[in-house]
Amino acid sequence: MFKSRWAARFLLSFLCLATFFLGYEIWPWQLGNPVDLQGDVLQCTRLLKSVTEPGGEYRCQFLGAPFIAEHYGFPDPFVIHHPLLWLLSLVTKNIYLVLNLILLLTFWSAGLVAYEVLLRLGCRSAVAVPIAWIYASLPNHLERYDHWSLAFYASAPLAILYAVRCLRGERLSRLELLLAPLCGLFGAYFAFFSYFIVLAAGLLGAWFRRSLYPLRPAFQVCTLIGLAFLLALWPALKGKSADSAFMPPRQPTDLTRWALNLDRLVLPAHSRKGHPLYKIARRYYANFPAPSETDESPYLGVLAVLGALVLFLGRGKNQPDFPHLRVLATVIFLTATVGGFSELFTLVIGPAIRCYNRISFYLAFVLLAALALRLQQVRWTRGRWLALGLISLLGFIDQLTSVPRRSPSRWAEQVRSDREFVAALEARLPRSARLWQYPYVAYPETPPLFQEGYYGLGRCYSVSSKLHWSWGALRGSSQERFQSAFTTLALPQQLELLRQTGFAGLTVERRAFPDNGAELEAQLHSLGLKPEVQSPDGFLVYYPLDKAATVDQAESQRIFENKLIELSWNDGKIDFGRGGWGNLYLRAGWSDPEDSGYWTVQKSGFVRLPCPPGQHSAVGLKILIYPYIGRPKVQRLQIFQAGERLAWFEFRTGKHHWIHFNAKLPALLELRVERPTQPSFEFESDTRSLGVKLERLEVVEPFKNPY
Repeated sequence: MFKSRWAARFLLSFLCLATFFLGYEIWPWQLGNPVDLQGDVLQCTRLLKSVTEPGGEYRCQFLGAPFIAEHYGFPDPFVIHHPLLWLLSLVTKNIYLVLNLILLLTFWSAGLVAYEVLLRLGCRSAVAVPIAWIYASLPNHLERYDHWSLAFYASAPLAILYAVRCLRGERLSRLELLLAPLCGLFGAYFAFFSYFIVLAAGLLGAWFRRSLYPLRPAFQVCTLIGLAFLLALWPALKGKSADSAFMPPRQPTDLTRWALNLDRLVLPAHSRKGHPLYKIARRYYANFPAPSETDESPYLGVLAVLGALVLFLGRGKNQPDFPHLRVLATVIFLTATVGGFSELFTLVIGPAIRCYNRISFYLAFVLLAALALRLQQVRWTRGRWLALGLISLLGFIDQLTSVPRRSPSRWAEQVRSDREFVAALEARLPRSARLWQYPYVAYPETPPLFQEGYYGLGRCYSVSSKLHWSWGALRGSSQERFQSAFTTLALPQQLELLRQTGFAGLTVERRAFPDNGAELEAQLHSLGLKPEVQSPDGFLVYYPLDKAATVDQAESQRIFENKLIELSWNDGKIDFGRGGWGNLYLRAGWSDPEDSGYWTVQKSGFVRLPCPPGQHSAVGLKILIYPYIGRPKVQRLQIFQAGERLAWFEFRTGKHHWIHFNAKLPALLELRVERPTQPSFEFESDTRSLGVKLERLEVVEPFKNPY
């Protein structure tokens, strides 16, 4: 049908790019505005924007004021887009335009890679084009505007090609080996899924063929994927320290919520009215647990479901790859479904990989490839070609209408207001001027306050080019702990400290308050502050701070830290209860606050103690500990400083214990727990891995006979 494969590639490129505009209901001249600002969109723009700024994504110098916002504790091993970001940064500073162009690229890349892989599986070009187009238009792709990195699933068809090669027992070409590292550069999920699928294919191929030869290509590809992933992860591993945050806790119970469910694969949970399955799906999800609007709905589409019927119910004559595709589809489904192998993986690698329904991109390609191979056996006439085109169009409409409609115009006016507000500030303030944002909202994964919207405080940063905002310090990092402690001060004390640390002013996000900020602004007015700039929509307002000190960022950070330590030290008596200042001294490895203290939720919890003026360096420390006694009925705790073990304790009863030992200030203490235990193993709903709870710490004179 196509005289040239280049003509087929050109047509497919046009179809994939058109899918972006049709799916997101946006015109080319509207690319400068976001399609949506709900969900994690603003988190995505934060990560995209910081890549090309001073310090990069792991040390963003325009967030976390008065600190530099570090992102080591929440690594982003997705780096395939970095060259493109640097190139686009030379042309535009509009991060929403950059986001839309990258998402546009995801449709093109998914379609083109799927097309090339289908050709190598034996499909003719005329069949590969519509199937690749359908693959690029998956509903889960159209729903990924707030997770653009998950829309970059071009590595999935490549991994399936490697898996088929392993099951065939074939050697990989040099080009295929050269492309293998790309599977490790598309983020943690796609690196892990590609690694697992290829490794499983190699092991099964060796078993089926009673030969070790299929293991060779599998080990080659897995080695390259692993090396590429570690290379992408290296900056985060190199920069991470005890002062860094740790990834927000993932619970093993998340596996059930985000597993592959057969009903969600065949029934669109978020379909529009008019979709053929709308009434059935609505009735079904009204009686069974339905995914929320923010959950991922891995609906495969009617053509992929048809491919599943062809693959598992058809005879597959003259199709040597049908058994291989059946094996891959079975492995993928049994791994990611509820009660599948994913739960075993969690016991080995931890719950960091929790959304196994994201493997649906791999399953969809296997099923669509089976359909394409079956179509190879058809004797094609002009009428049948027209029928294929019509079926492909209907399949596209099915997928397009299985996701909610977008309303880009809803956000255009809000973004215009944000831009005018920030432009007015940048016209008044010098470069890197520090601004404190009210209210304080921890980042990331903190539910929005009232009408703020997810990551609403990040909207100003998204359209800013030179101001230093307080939002964005990573939750659990030392920077965020100081900011959190700052918010416990009375408002007059907060304003005085902001002046001392050189803040130019503060902004109020009225949507994040139940009264639109009326009470807070009344207090600001009573303290002599007057608004100077207000956004056109009236939701953002700027209050300048007069008589602010002129200090650089490093000095501002030092003053901020020292003042809070001075206010909280209390002669070395530190309370870790909800109303105390203990959070200021904690570092990585601790839970969210509870009424009486903080639990260790990793193998080690770190505590950093300063040496304030007038405090002796050699001290004794008394710590009030409550251990969690799981199975076996014993808990052991070791305390280290600079690699030297200061103390060792064993608990056999779940009672409070005062333990004491000597240390030297300043100190970074590591509380290392031998057996972190999930209370859920004891038939409780708490799925955290708990060790000991730290409730109180006192600095005293050195002990003559420490533990």
